[in-house]
Amino acid sequence: MVSKAQKIRLGLFMTVGIFIILITIATLSYDQLFDTKDIYYIAYTDQSLSGIEIGSRVKYLGIPVGSVRDLHINPDNYNQIIVTIAIDPETPVREDVTADLMMVGITGIKEIELTAGSSDAAFLEPESFIQPGTSITDEFVDQARQIAHKVDLVLDNMLEFTQDDTRTQLLSFIDEAQGTIVRVNKLIDDNQERMERTVSNVDTLTTELNKIVGSLNAVLNQTEDILVKNRGTINRTVEDLNITVQYLNETARTIKSDPSILLRGRRMNNIPDDRLDD
Repeated sequence: MVSKAQKIRLGLFMTVGIFIILITIATLSYDQLFDTKDIYYIAYTDQSLSGIEIGSRVKYLGIPVGSVRDLHINPDNYNQIIVTIAIDPETPVREDVTADLMMVGITGIKEIELTAGSSDAAFLEPESFIQPGTSITDEFVDQARQIAHKVDLVLDNMLEFTQDDTRTQLLSFIDEAQGTIVRVNKLIDDNQERMERTVSNVDTLTTELNKIVGSLNAVLNQTEDILVKNRGTINRTVEDLNITVQYLNETARTIKSDPSILLRGRRMNNIPDDRLDD
């Protein structure tokens, strides 16, 4: 027989177990039951979404803001995958925001990185499509393809050089270049003496020019000394010439007013004879 105490313990155990199960279910389905996230969609065309799963993180400039809610193939375009993300309502999603696929470590897991849009763009309403960005892996693959293409071109060029016709032309070009170098060296050797004489003549001409310049400097210095020493005499001579010019002007005006003075003469007053004698 089951005692009353055992029945009570069994009931408590069942009650606690059911309560724990309900708490777990509520915690796991909180977002679905009490959805406080904004829903957006991203349509990736001809891009591999390997590494993106339901629950993968969504970041905005490196900050976690949500997760991937759903993945499905677009029934109207089999080359397109529609990704549903749920992010915090405070996330500033603008019309020019892009969703890039980023690699997480070396495990192959990816996450979605939302880039910041411009401050002038309008905010994007929930339930709208965010512009798809690029995948770092795809960029590496494209770069690897370009490098491989360039390597193929280099190998093709090397194969062309190794062909008989190309090798013959290359050897002929090398022989012509060597012959040209020999002719240039011979020309230099034949004209070396002339070149040396030309350089010697240039040196001599430079020396003579330096001497002439030195003589001109000496003449200029002597002229400057003479001007400095005779400045007073030159000033007096200029002043006497000014007085003489004034006297001649006065005489010309007198003759012009009375030409008969040339016949009968006139005594000029205030003639600066004392100044002229000096």
